[in-house]
Amino acid sequence: MEKSSGSNGFPVNVKGFELSGEGGIKITYPPLAYKDEEFEGKNFIKQDTPLGSLVSIVLDEEADGRKVMFSLIIPIANVPKTERSIPIDTYAIRTNEKSSIAGTDAIKGQVQTYEILAMRGNAWTSGTDSQ
Repeated sequence: MEKSSGSNGFPVNVKGFELSGEGGIKITYPPLAYKDEEFEGKNFIKQDTPLGSLVSIVLDEEADGRKVMFSLIIPIANVPKTERSIPIDTYAIRTNEKSSIAGTDAIKGQVQTYEILAMRGNAWTSGTDSQ
């Protein structure tokens, strides 16, 4: 998962995240589970960005209508060796994208709209990893 050095100088290997947010959304990662549904393979995209890792999934898609994506910013986290978890605050973005068989050029106006969701939870580790 996310590997970094803690402020105490010991390498820490974060094993996962458990987060909740507005509207009762519950997320675990890895694997990415959104409202108890796991996403992997072609519906799952992970990108390293200056913000941290951006993990995105397609929630819903209609051929000639819309596409709904959910993206979670996974921050770099340092868990001290003496602890098993730390609190995490981050954000998720729900993207609604209009679609058309003729392509996005055929759509008038804004194609994508965004809803920003505050997420809060924990990052955890076994506390025994070292290198």
